[in-house]
Parts: sequence; C-alpha cells; structure tokens
Amino acid sequence: MNISPSTLRLRSAIVWAFFLYAFAVRVLPYVLHEMASGPLRNSSDVYPWNFSPLYALALFGGAAFSVRTAVAAPLATMVIGDLTIAAVSGGQWSYYPAQAFTYLAIVAVAACGLPLRVRPQVGPIVLAGLGGATAFFIVSNLG
Repeated sequence: MNISPSTLRLRSAIVWAFFLYAFAVRVLPYVLHEMASGPLRNSSDVYPWNFSPLYALALFGGAAFSVRTAVAAPLATMVIGDLTIAAVSGGQWSYYPAQAFTYLAIVAVAACGLPLRVRPQVGPIVLAGLGGATAFFIVSNLG
C-alpha cells in the first residue's frame, strides 16, 4: 500500500498528540499532588483522577495504526510515565512487582483493536471495547 507523505505526517502528528495527552493525564495528578500537598500517602491517592486515556490509545491504535505503533505508543507512555512518576515521587509510586502484567494488558487491548481494521462498525467496536476491558482486567488483576 502506497501512503502519501502528507498522510504519513498527519498520522505521525495524531500519534504524537495522543501520546502527549496520555502522558500528561497519567503524570499530572502525581505532579500536582506533590506540588500541593507533598508525597502521596496511601493507595487511594495513587491515581486521584481515576482516568487514563491509555486504554483508548491502545484500542484506537490497534484499529488505525501499524501494529508496531499500536503497541509502542501506549507502552512508551506507560514506561516514560512510570519513570517520571518515580522521579516525582521518589520511586514510591512507580513500579510494583506485577507491573509487567499491566504492560502486557495494554498490549492485549491493542490486540483487541486489530479486528476493527476490517470491520469498523458499531457492533465490532462495542465488542472490542468490552473485550479489551475484560482482557485488561483479567491480565492486570489476575496475572
């Protein structure tokens, strides 16, 4: 498949925009908490906003981008975000023993987006979203 340079530039810009947004939303709660009230103290403070666009980035990436980009963008966001959180929190809230399962769960969500390349209709999108959420839950919580 031949893709024009302008289409490639647009796709790259979209990937970078998603990456930067997901990174900001992942890291900003920790930075703001550290600036406002000092170190995080308990597990309920770990992710104060309880929202992450990484799932959407992985699912959309699986449907719209190359497999490499679909996996690399959310994983890079997680790894760089975790390194930044470690720097901000002094290493307290970044890595934990089952972290590899969380990374694997993000890859599973990207894989759920792959079938949407062929059938981007409402039914398959709903199934991919539910399947990705279920895969993420199973892999990250039971892994």
